[in-house]
Amino acid sequence: MQSFSARVSAAILLVVSLTLCAVFIALSLPLPEPSLRLHNDRIQLHTDDGWQEVTVFHTSAAAVLPSPQLMIDEPDVLPTHTEVNALMASIGQLTQGLQAGELQAGTKVGMQPLTLTPRRFADLPAGYWMQQISASLGLVICLLVWLPGRIALGRAGFILTGFGYFLLTSAAAVYSTRELFIGESLFRVLHSGNLLGVELFMAGMMVFLWNYPRILIPRWLSLLLMLSPIPFMAFALLQWVDELAWTVYMPFTLMLAIAMAGLITQWVRSRQDLQQRAALRWILLFMASITLSGVLKLYTEVPQALMHSAFVVMYAGMMVAVMYHRLFDIDRWSRKLWSWFLGGLAVVLVDFSVAGLIGLSHQYSLAIAVALVGWLWFPLRQRLWQRLFAHNDTGLQDWLARSLPELLTEDAGSTTDSRLLGALRAVFRPLEIRVVPQSLQEHRIARGGDLMQLALGERSSIEIVHPAEGRRLFRDNDLQVAGLVLSLDELVYRSRAAHAEGRLAGTLEERSRIRQDLHDDLGAKLLRLLHRSGAENQPLVREAIRDLRQLLNTSLAATQDLHTVVRGWQDEAAERCRDHDVVLDWSEDIGGGTLSETRSRHLEMALRESLSNALRHLQTPEIRVQCIQQGGSLSLQIENDAQTEAEPVVAEGNGLGLDHIRQRLALAGGTADITDRVAGEQRQWCVLLQLPLVN
Repeated sequence: MQSFSARVSAAILLVVSLTLCAVFIALSLPLPEPSLRLHNDRIQLHTDDGWQEVTVFHTSAAAVLPSPQLMIDEPDVLPTHTEVNALMASIGQLTQGLQAGELQAGTKVGMQPLTLTPRRFADLPAGYWMQQISASLGLVICLLVWLPGRIALGRAGFILTGFGYFLLTSAAAVYSTRELFIGESLFRVLHSGNLLGVELFMAGMMVFLWNYPRILIPRWLSLLLMLSPIPFMAFALLQWVDELAWTVYMPFTLMLAIAMAGLITQWVRSRQDLQQRAALRWILLFMASITLSGVLKLYTEVPQALMHSAFVVMYAGMMVAVMYHRLFDIDRWSRKLWSWFLGGLAVVLVDFSVAGLIGLSHQYSLAIAVALVGWLWFPLRQRLWQRLFAHNDTGLQDWLARSLPELLTEDAGSTTDSRLLGALRAVFRPLEIRVVPQSLQEHRIARGGDLMQLALGERSSIEIVHPAEGRRLFRDNDLQVAGLVLSLDELVYRSRAAHAEGRLAGTLEERSRIRQDLHDDLGAKLLRLLHRSGAENQPLVREAIRDLRQLLNTSLAATQDLHTVVRGWQDEAAERCRDHDVVLDWSEDIGGGTLSETRSRHLEMALRESLSNALRHLQTPEIRVQCIQQGGSLSLQIENDAQTEAEPVVAEGNGLGLDHIRQRLALAGGTADITDRVAGEQRQWCVLLQLPLVN
């Protein structure tokens, strides 16, 4: 079929048809009334007096003893074909008696006739549905591999395993969940179908593992392996040898050994191919479910429904290995899964060994096994994990430490691309990295994880091939790390550009933001520290506050924002007034603009000295400051009510602090008008500072 839609339709029709056929066969089995069950190796009948043990079955032809083997899940556990044939004959004889209305069950309360009732959907037990759903899922999985239409020999073997799995599981689902009764001929057909399904599954597994991920054997040999179920089935059906160990288990063991030999050979041959190794890791990981189920079957009684359903987990994992293994980061977590699996297996094996060698009950042996594994296995696992695999975990600190030195290099002749390539090379350690003239819309991983392509805009892109020196594939997390490296490179580039062009608006704006953050955050913390400090520490805190303000008011820029400067003056004035329990009445009318750094500094020192004089000669605890912008000039007026008994130092004009005020304003290109007037008993001190602004 060339059409994809046609293949999808055929796949759906095939799955639905085969599943309905299997369900129809299950519904055809006879169901007795009253019901039977197997309890403590005794067949019991449900009567009005409760469950009663059956002592004999009677038909018109003969009497059959109620052996627990009559309700066995899988007849292959019997050692010989003779016993299997006798079992099927006995079950067939009882089924004929039930269908003819002649079957009776003898109990201690008498003979009880058994009647035939039709089997409905609701009568199918959970064990049947578990196996049938698993069989259908297995068939769907193999058809998913078939849908793309590219059927290589390895995939053909995998598809064959899907049909074999459906056949063996569906057949076993019918006879393993019967309520004792099934026709002898149907039982033989289903049992043979189960055996054929096993042979097909193993034949497909041999072909699959010898041809995937690479072809290791000639095509004719693969076809021969695919046809191997024919002689093996003939050997089993003709029953030339009575023991099932030779006719059933020996062919299975031989086919499994051939398949495992192919898997080992694939692993050895693919040591240089990361994609093939990733697929083989999936196969190994999920084939472990066969080992686990086999160990559990030896260790304790496991229902056949659970055994068969466990295979679908392995089957799904192998499908991922065939089609989608590149979508998962198996390198990162496969070791953890193997550690978990081996830990559980260690508990089971130690428990089994303790119970067998020492002769303890499972209750005590399990406790000893858990203790031994906890004391020995888990510490050893942790030490091995730290020694072998801890270095593979690369976090933020790791790649920053490797990428930053490359991005910040100042070597003569180094370019942005060379620094970026050096950073990416340090982070990913690839076998090859290059800049290509190819435009990409977004970063992506290509070639099944071998290649990562990073978009650099319209001009070019970067290709990184084989990370970790070829020891792993790229994963989704690598795209995020690469994006962070590119962002870090862009930040470094912008920072250098802003530093080289110091007068750019972006640089000034960033510095203003930093100054504002320092002022709002660190300044507030220093003020809280000042109020909570003792008297001996307050001068040191005040000095720190003044140094902070001086740092904030000092800038490499030629001009400063007027609002920012005035806010700093107001904060300092308010703090000084609070320290002296003085009320500051601050008013301002500022339109905006800038002030040169030099003039701002002179005016700040003049304002500071004016406040010092005002605080020394206060009459009332209030200082009034007006800050007004008029046209192209800025005026600051400081007023306070002075002490009347103070000497008129202003009139004499010989105060050292007043001279400093005038000198500061003169150097800044402004004027200082200082007056001390007396009106009756009230004396007022006033300093008027005027300074031109920078246009």
